[in-house]
Amino acid sequence: MQAINPNHQSIQINLRSDDDEVQGIVDGDVALSFDFNRTIQIPSNYVCNISVARAEIPVSYYSFDFEWEFQLSWGVGGEEWTVTVPIGIQNWSPCKIVNYIKAYVIANQPADSGNYPLFTFNCNTLKYIYTKGEGNDEDSLQITMRKSGTGTFTTSEAKLLITFFGLNVGPEIALILEPSSFSLVADAARLHTISITSKVLNTDSIDSRAGGEHVLAKVPVNAPFGSIVLYKGNLVDGYLYRQQSVNRIDIALRDHNGDLIKLNGGRYNVSLICQFVRRNDDIFHDLPMGLPLAPVAGPTIGYQTNNEQSLSYKKRIVDYMRRRRPVARGT
Repeated sequence: MQAINPNHQSIQINLRSDDDEVQGIVDGDVALSFDFNRTIQIPSNYVCNISVARAEIPVSYYSFDFEWEFQLSWGVGGEEWTVTVPIGIQNWSPCKIVNYIKAYVIANQPADSGNYPLFTFNCNTLKYIYTKGEGNDEDSLQITMRKSGTGTFTTSEAKLLITFFGLNVGPEIALILEPSSFSLVADAARLHTISITSKVLNTDSIDSRAGGEHVLAKVPVNAPFGSIVLYKGNLVDGYLYRQQSVNRIDIALRDHNGDLIKLNGGRYNVSLICQFVRRNDDIFHDLPMGLPLAPVAGPTIGYQTNNEQSLSYKKRIVDYMRRRRPVARGT
């Protein structure tokens, strides 16, 4: 395999999810692996900073990636009535889902069940409102959310519903709700950011949530459903690569829970840039071969010192590359 000699320049790596050379790891379009036809060699007297230069990601994921049921229950004159509304996999907005539920309840309301309870959305407060209909028995209102088929949600699925409906409950396997459960502001945005991750590049990012490791960049979702998110990175978002060569990269798109994002066949592009800096430049004379980016055994203070040292090296590299203004070239 022919090797690429950096020659003091930067190398740009363009990864397109629909290329024949790209191998799908999960679902074909979410986690990808790309084997280079040439190896990028990093000489021993260089360090390499890898960052996401650009990304184009379609907003083609849905509000929920699973089918579930919205069960509305109420009482009239001591009798209990229930309508189970199936919720399909698609993109939902608050107004769209309350109108759909209302129409379904009207069409499937049992005879002699009286007035059905009202489930609405207040655009001024961004909260759902669940109130009894005329003639409904006091304390008879209940909504049950459960997954179709199994009846139980995963923790991630329950969290999606809690956020979407503004629920003040914990992530239970089945959600049994009262009118007072809808007390928080609803957030219908499936994602606020998309994490571009890579296990091969092994970036030592730290996230407050589990599954936040190996993040190359967090891409803000600033485009509506059906459009494209355009992201332009910068040097500050780069990570120091600790190996002396690279011939394969894996890329995955993950949500804030660390779960893979389903694009439902949507195609995305990610461009990485590898920037090389000589170790024997004055500002890097003490830069070690193995940068202490990973957690080390021992007391907590050892981990903190390790990361502070790594951040100091990274800042010096970023400042240096800004002054140097390297020229990128594609592979």
